[in-house]
Amino acid sequence: MKYRQIHLGAWPIVLIVVLGVGCASIQAVEDTTSMLPIRASCDKEAQQLGEMVAVYSAPQSSLAPVAKLDQGRFVYRCEQRGEWLGVMFPAAGEKVDCSERQPERACSLGWIRSNVQMQIFG
Repeated sequence: MKYRQIHLGAWPIVLIVVLGVGCASIQAVEDTTSMLPIRASCDKEAQQLGEMVAVYSAPQSSLAPVAKLDQGRFVYRCEQRGEWLGVMFPAAGEKVDCSERQPERACSLGWIRSNVQMQIFG
């Protein structure tokens, strides 16, 4: 009988811990996705990368990169947060027309270090 009381008494604690961890994980994912640059803040003209860069889903290098862009790829500069620059970029092999696309064909968004070398044309 004592075992049953301890066993049943532990369930609320286990349930709280499991729900708490699950909520924290969900919150972290939501925070990361809400950290993408604002698409409306992106330039209308693309710039060419002068070096390979890692792209992150939020302005923090503790996350795993979501993409790597090779030297020569084009990006659109968006908002800046400290040492991070929000960028919009087409997928590999796609045309560099991100600022002219319809919402259903939108280019990807992400964050790179702001000190990356870029060439401006025009």
